[in-house]
Amino acid sequence: MTLNILRWQGGSGGDMLLKLISSSAVVQTNAKFQSGLSAHGKILLDQLHQPSQINYIAMDFNCRASIDPKLLKQELDQIISSDQIWWVKSHYYEQNFYTDCIVDIVVDHELLPFAVTANINKTTTMQSDFNPLVAKITDPYVRYQYSIYSLAKDFVYPYNTKRIIQLKQLLSGWDQLKNALDSLNISLDEKLKSFYQDWLTLNTMYMPTPAYQHLVKTQDYNMDHPDLTLVEKYCLLVLAGRKFQMLDQNEV
Repeated sequence: MTLNILRWQGGSGGDMLLKLISSSAVVQTNAKFQSGLSAHGKILLDQLHQPSQINYIAMDFNCRASIDPKLLKQELDQIISSDQIWWVKSHYYEQNFYTDCIVDIVVDHELLPFAVTANINKTTTMQSDFNPLVAKITDPYVRYQYSIYSLAKDFVYPYNTKRIIQLKQLLSGWDQLKNALDSLNISLDEKLKSFYQDWLTLNTMYMPTPAYQHLVKTQDYNMDHPDLTLVEKYCLLVLAGRKFQMLDQNEV
């Protein structure tokens, strides 16, 4: 048995990585992938309908109320007792057991706008009440901008797991990705290279501007820089440790 739990927040490349890993005939996973990519660079998946804990942790926040830690541990116990290799998809950050099995995808500060923008374009987060405070906001202008701010805060997460993959390693090209995964004893088939490159090409649209990258490198959180996008401004607001404020009175 080998249990691995690949955990990430939507927008940080997890589905792409899990698709590559689970392409091996010996790997089992709780995700069901389709072929191809969307125009937004999103990995296409089939819906998970079976009511199981490992399916709930693979779904969005709407299913979190269905997660029972005790039952989840029982399902993971069954996987551990089997003779199969498993890579479990997870968006569940409250898990406090089998933490040595977790591999977290970590979003670097320089790529924070990538993750937030990809989340906005690839998921239904912005149309949902993913945060208790978001649910209370009725003004669409405020709700939209607070959602961006809240998403950025969620990505700046204190990771305590021993095994991590940085988002920048997923975006640095095939050879760099393979080298990064080799250190975690994860091997990829060369036949998957063209699919990865197609994904990378489509996802370059989410890369942050040179202005943002320079400001982060120099720790100059100047949100008034004229070349910044609205998402980048809110990422800088979060990295500066500042409370929410409206940064654009007209943008929705």
